[in-house]
Amino acid sequence: MKIYIIAGEASGDIYGAKLIEQLKTASSQPIEFYGIGGEKMSGTGFKSLFDMSEISIMGFAEILPHLGNILDRIYDTIADIYEKQPDIVITIDSPGFTTRIAKRLRFGEDGLEKTLKKILSKKKEREPIVFQPFNGKLVHYVAPTVWAYKPKRAEKFAKLFDHLLVILPFEPPYFEEVGLPCTYIGHPIVETKFPPNGDAFKQKYAIAENETVISVMPGSRKGEVHRLLPVFMEAVRLLARVENPVMVIPTIPSLKEEVEHMVASSKIKAIIVDNDEDKYASYKAASVAIVKSGTGSLEVALAGCPMVIGYKVNYISYRIIKSLVKIKYANLINLILDEEIIPEFLQNFCTPYLISQSVDKILDDYKLKDLQIVRGLEALKIMGLGEPENPSRKAADTILAILRQ
Repeated sequence: MKIYIIAGEASGDIYGAKLIEQLKTASSQPIEFYGIGGEKMSGTGFKSLFDMSEISIMGFAEILPHLGNILDRIYDTIADIYEKQPDIVITIDSPGFTTRIAKRLRFGEDGLEKTLKKILSKKKEREPIVFQPFNGKLVHYVAPTVWAYKPKRAEKFAKLFDHLLVILPFEPPYFEEVGLPCTYIGHPIVETKFPPNGDAFKQKYAIAENETVISVMPGSRKGEVHRLLPVFMEAVRLLARVENPVMVIPTIPSLKEEVEHMVASSKIKAIIVDNDEDKYASYKAASVAIVKSGTGSLEVALAGCPMVIGYKVNYISYRIIKSLVKIKYANLINLILDEEIIPEFLQNFCTPYLISQSVDKILDDYKLKDLQIVRGLEALKIMGLGEPENPSRKAADTILAILRQ
């Protein structure tokens, strides 16, 4: 059995790694895995076609300088799928990249493909591939947020995919009404395991009793780190309630050196961690976290650590997003609860002063801190926390059932 998995960002890499392990456990026959992934998927023995960071780009304006390379990687991926002839292709999130792959596999060449071949045929080391429809199954994991913006994407996905694995309980009707079979599995992040407390982490990194650990999480994309880390570090410096702050900055191995360079001039003690064991332990050691909006915020909530959300993008991307998005909140916990339990500071409001003021307020008010923790866990239960079967196993069972059809 051959399974091709495509993940284009850090969260997808995590979900892909968990899925691979569960597929190995659940399958009665050996599986050959191919595709694109990151360090987590590589840890399962998976060999990525190319470095996932090449397509891990977010934003409308941000993608333009990388468009040529992304088109190149679309070409590479389709050619590899034709060569490997997998029984199923599973695309995980990253719709900007994965839907283009699915479209070309499902329908063959279109206008973009002609342009693509024209560009790439100039490369002497390879011949243009012959585009043709793909006869295997196509499954997408993590639904596009049609409930937030561009609802007609549901119809687009129905034409491209045989099945959709959704991670939020309210998502299936959006796709089932346009004829796309869905399975709600829950959010894979609820499978994350944490140590009982942060004592061992503090001992390992010689954090004194009079020091306050603050988790600083600017994201896993290079562009996000460059935009957000300076803002978050300055927010820590401005804190009035903390005399001896210690910033713990989780990152991925490929960005660790860059993060180290960025914090080198800071007068605040900084600890950079690039592995899951230390990352999850640091959340338990932290008194509060400053977090980029995204999957990391769910991990922090699951660890029982209060937080403040900050995020901003290129101005052009922001104007485009603002014209499309129809939701009140950026953070998933706030969206599910329909209430701003976790403070959000977005775009022009993502400033060191405003973030520091909010963090100080949390540190000064235990009731506010406890409320955020309790309500955060409430939202995570809605996403599958405490269910007898974990989301990754549900995903694996669904995929194997599709292959048996």
